[in-house]
Order: sequence, then C-alpha cells, then structure tokens
Amino acid sequence: MPFTLQQDTFIVIAHFRSATLTENGYWEYPLPSCFHQFHNEYHDVMGALPTAFLQNVTGLWYIVDHDDPSLGKIALWQWIIRIVFLLLQISPLLRYLDTLIYGLKSSIAKRTASLDQWQVVYYRRMLDEDTNGALLRLFHCFLHAAPQAIIQLTLLIRTIATAEKRANLDTGK
Repeated sequence: MPFTLQQDTFIVIAHFRSATLTENGYWEYPLPSCFHQFHNEYHDVMGALPTAFLQNVTGLWYIVDHDDPSLGKIALWQWIIRIVFLLLQISPLLRYLDTLIYGLKSSIAKRTASLDQWQVVYYRRMLDEDTNGALLRLFHCFLHAAPQAIIQLTLLIRTIATAEKRANLDTGK
C-alpha cells in the first residue's frame, strides 16, 4: 500500500510516542497502538483500498462474462447500469439483483413446458452470479482482515523472539 510522506511521518511519530520503558531497561514499541492511531487518523485509506479492489475485480468479471458467447450479447443500458453501480461502489447489490432476476426467469421457464432448455440456462446463470457474489464477499472479508492479521503475526513473532532472547540471557547462553 503506497503511503504519502505525511502518512509515513505519522507512522514514525506514532511508533515512537507509543514507546514504554520496561523495568529491565528496554524500550518497547507496541505495534497495535501505532496501528490504532494510524487507523483513527487515516481511516479512509484502510477502508477505500479493499472497496476499490473489489470494484476492479467486479468490472473485470463483467468483461469476462461479456466475452462468453454462451451468455449472449449484453445491452448498452445494462452496461450503463453496471458502470453506475461500479462508480457508486455498490456492485455487490447488482450481483444480488442479477441472481434474483435469473432465478425468477428460471422459475418461469420451468413452469412453461416449451422453455425447458432456457430453464437450465437461466439456472446456470443464477448460480454463476451467486458464486461471483460469494467470492466477492470472501475477498472483501479477507482484505479488511489482512492488515490486522499481519500486525498480530508480527507481534507474535516479536513476542516469541523477545521471550527466547530473555530466556537465553537468564540462562547465560
């Protein structure tokens, strides 16, 4: 994630301000405090990146779907709606609407005896849209949780390394 000079400076200042002197005479710099301060100061950065990534993935998936000849041509008004939903960053809602529309078309085609082959096509499209929506939700969850997981992993590694160093100092190794 590229940071501006202002954000880099804030991270360094927050890191050193959160330092505490332990009873052993060591300075400790807790990363969660630094991360919390950064998140409070620049909350828009932490939330905008996963959303922007998801909008790009959704747009690419729409383009890939457009290239599939079995799905047929997509009307211009549908592309305009997709672009508007992408710009408003509510494209998952459009996925849900597409899933609902294809489900209804599949149900109608099932009731009509002459449209049995279309029932299978609409049902497959409904499942594809639902799968895409589920994958986007999964990406979204991981993208929001990844920064915190990385910090927790860093803390765990530092804690284990510090405990081993202290144990080695106590035993004289």
